[in-house]
This record gives sequence, C-alpha cells and structure tokens, in this order.
Amino acid sequence: MTRIFIFVVLTIFFARNAHAAVDLYSTLDTVNATIFKSLVDQAGLAGLLHGNTTFTVLVPSDASFAKIPASDFNAIKANPTQLISVIKYHVISGRHESHSFAFGRHLFLNSTNGHVIRVYRSSTGTHFNQANATKVDVTATNGIIHVINTVLDVPEGTVIDILGNPNYNASTFLALVKRAGLDRNYANPTGLNQYTVFAPSNAAMAAFPQATLNALGNDTTNLRLLVEYHVHSGTLHSDAIARRTSVTTTLPAHSIAISTTQAGDIVLNGIASILLDDIEAENGIVHVISHVLMPQILTPIVG
Repeated sequence: MTRIFIFVVLTIFFARNAHAAVDLYSTLDTVNATIFKSLVDQAGLAGLLHGNTTFTVLVPSDASFAKIPASDFNAIKANPTQLISVIKYHVISGRHESHSFAFGRHLFLNSTNGHVIRVYRSSTGTHFNQANATKVDVTATNGIIHVINTVLDVPEGTVIDILGNPNYNASTFLALVKRAGLDRNYANPTGLNQYTVFAPSNAAMAAFPQATLNALGNDTTNLRLLVEYHVHSGTLHSDAIARRTSVTTTLPAHSIAISTTQAGDIVLNGIASILLDDIEAENGIVHVISHVLMPQILTPIVG
C-alpha cells in the first residue's frame, strides 16, 4: 500500500512538473494562438521563444487577426523584414506580470524590435497600446504570456514623421506645425511626453477659408493656439475617445466636444469625422480628421 501511495505521489509530481516545463513557444498551443505561432515559424523566430532568455510575449488571439484587412495581412506575410519586426514588437525582454503594472499609470516597455509599448492598467483591465488583455500571466519556463485582442501596430516614427508620411495626407498640417514653431515638441521619439494629435487632412486644410488663414497671418502665437487645439496631452485611441463627451487639449481651457453617430462614428465639435484612426507613433497617436477645428480664443481674430 505504501509503495502504491509513493508511486501515485511521484506520478502526480512528475506530471505537474512535465506540464510546467513548457517554454514560451510550446505554451502558444495552450492559449490557442495558432496564427501567431505559424507567423513565428514563418519568421524563423521559434528559437527565440525556445531559448533560455526570459521574455514577456503579447500574443494576439486568432480572432484578432480577422481585424486586419486581408491585403495588409498578406503584405506583412510577404515581407520577411516586416514580419520579423511585427513579431518582435510583441516580445518584451524580461518577465512582466500584470500585477507589476501600476494601477492608473502609463508604463513604457521596450520591445525586442527596439520600439516602445505603452502599458496601462485600469479598472477595465490591462492595456497594451490599442489592445486589451483577455488573459494574463500564462506562465512558461522562460517567461510569461499575456493574450491580447488586437495585433499591435509597430510605430511608424514620431508624430512628426507620421504627419510627413504621404500615405496619411497630413503634410499641410505639418507645415502649419512648423510655422508655429512646435515641430520639435512632437519630434522626440524617446521622451516621456506622449501626444494624441487630431491632424486635419490635406483636403481639410485646403477647404479651410483663406480669409481665416489671412487673418491668422504669420503670427506665431495665433498659429500655436490653432495647432495646440488639435493636440491632447497623453494617448487616446479611438475606442477611448468614443467613450468620452470631450477631450482636453494642450490649449488651456479649450476642449474638443465628442459625439458619436448611430453608426458609432466619432464626431469632433459636431463637424469633423475621423478619416484614419489609431496611427501609432513612438511618442503618441495620430488621428487624421476631416475638418480643421477652430478654438474659441481665435474667434475674435478670424470673425
């Protein structure tokens, strides 16, 4: 009887330890990360998650990949360099359990592709950039996994870089930022200052009344006021904006009114819609909008 008892205890012990002795790569099977694992294989990064180095991996669920347009997803898979960058952006050096993220404070973690990930823990859960964690603290022998509901977008440079990117058609607003002498404020990729920029599209700037621009002239102060009204201090993704009735700006005492249509589209100050949302920058987020927003402080000047 004693031998049987010892045998059962040892069997349970070794079974438990066999289960625990699973590395990050193998643990992907236990969180149903079929697509992410296949991409890791395609990128030739299985060894990274098999090794002895400790990592925290943000694993997009299979469902999260359905949010990516098929053409974009296929383009990523067809570009080995981009694919490796995307995978490595989801891998963070060290072990970061969810309880280590301070409640109500932003934390910045460096991914293994050299770009920063913003982490925020709130009453609604743990958030990584625009993604929400659906399962946290899945342990492995060489690290930990947090499952997320959205594939993270790799930052495309600073806010200034994004405004100058022809793909986003916001270069006219960038010229305004430079005329206002504010471009250096939004060009630091390593600073702790993060911004959400509502950038009028080139078409929006072209439709802006010429008489209004003439009234503002080359007065740097007036131009700064206009630009600052399009910037929020901190990061707000579109889902967070939709839950608000207003957004503060870097122009003191001036907020942007937020409403949503029946279809769920966000409207700013009753006129501007978001044409392109959640463009990730090293130092914030850019949303391209359909109209220029005019702060009340400039009303006496422009009429």
